Amino acid sequence: VVITGTNFGTASLVTFNNTTTSTFSIDSPTQITVNVPSGATTGKIKVTNPAGRASSVATFFVTPQITGFTPASGLAGTIVTINGTTFTGASSVQFNGLAATFSVNSSTKITATLPSGATSGKISVATPGGTATSATSFMVLPTITSFTPKSGPVGTKVAITGTAFTGVSKVKFNGKDAGSVTVDSSTQITASVNAGTTSGRITVTTSAGTATSATDFTVIFPPTVTGFTPGGGVPG
Repeated sequence: VVITGTNFGTASLVTFNNTTTSTFSIDSPTQITVNVPSGATTGKIKVTNPAGRASSVATFFVTPQITGFTPASGLAGTIVTINGTTFTGASSVQFNGLAATFSVNSSTKITATLPSGATSGKISVATPGGTATSATSFMVLPTITSFTPKSGPVGTKVAITGTAFTGVSKVKFNGKDAGSVTVDSSTQITASVNAGTTSGRITVTTSAGTATSATDFTVIFPPTVTGFTPGGGVPG
């Protein structure tokens, strides 16, 4: 940061909102060059010399940073701890563009609740100093809430409803790959029952994880006649 003013020749101290910088360069009696110190927060810049202290009229805004978050994945309602710097005054926390409710615990920590409908993507924190974006994505785990019909023969198309279906890589019926899969939306998949499938749970796999249905899909098989006795008879 280049600071301009007067009588800087004997400057002994430069602070950013009362955080002292360890090094600075007096370029001339009217200019100082300084690096923003670690831990600095948004506020006035002050320069001190033996005669007194001068404070900037304008506020210097320290841009926030996200250094990490935990857990790395979860379902809607999961409490996510976001770590970073300069979170004071945060006005918004978003998961892949969807706003979340949050609490600023300190200048280096925010706790946010993963909102319903969130999809996998970066976390962002907006403050008066700017917006910080996480280096990695938070992965929203898929869920299966229901499916219809509940039973059917091979070839049946089953509509599966749930959440976070974006990026589906596999749909299985009791461990058997579905015959065809169409991701209709982030909350619905249409999948067909493949030959060789047996009754059991439905699973949906995305890059974030695997969701399993709470109940079984029942495969209905065509009847077979293996024999009869006697070989003939009269009515009754």
